[in-house]
Amino acid sequence: MTAPAARGPGESDAAARTREAIVTAARTLFAERGYRATTVRDVAELAGCSPALVIKTMGSKAALFAAADPAGPDRDLRARGESVAAMLVRRIVARRETGESDPWAMAAFLIQDSPDPQVERADTRGKYVRYLAGLIGDPDDPDAVRRAEYALCTLAGLAAGIRVFGVLAAEPAEELIAYYTPLVQSALDGPVPGS
Repeated sequence: MTAPAARGPGESDAAARTREAIVTAARTLFAERGYRATTVRDVAELAGCSPALVIKTMGSKAALFAAADPAGPDRDLRARGESVAAMLVRRIVARRETGESDPWAMAAFLIQDSPDPQVERADTRGKYVRYLAGLIGDPDDPDAVRRAEYALCTLAGLAAGIRVFGVLAAEPAEELIAYYTPLVQSALDGPVPGS
């Protein structure tokens, strides 16, 4: 049984169900096809509504992707008993191997494609920093937030380097993981400048 869709402020039950159907359809399609190969029309068809309703409900394809959040940042972290840093790096490298859409690499494009890049930048930064800060401690602790910001830069750089620039394409996965894990771990452990 599916939990009822969460309602936004002033949103009716029907609107919440429509939004949930759209986000669920988008999550499925983005996970299967990636951002570029998924169209608003495809999402609308799977959700059982019109493309215009998808845009009216979500605002843009970029906002739809952010709401659908098909890959995380990383939902399956605690599966292997590895450090948080190793799991984060391993997941980015695994996406390189499978061709799966990578939210760490996509974030910059989603911000720029957004109808309001400033708002999207703040929302996306907040989501990722809070997520990382929560993995290492209290997401409201200023020190954890600062360390999370440094880790975010390292992880986003790795993901963009691999997926956007296509660098390190021939580098064996385990060598990338072995090299980047201590970099991310040092950011997560701190201290960082200004602390």
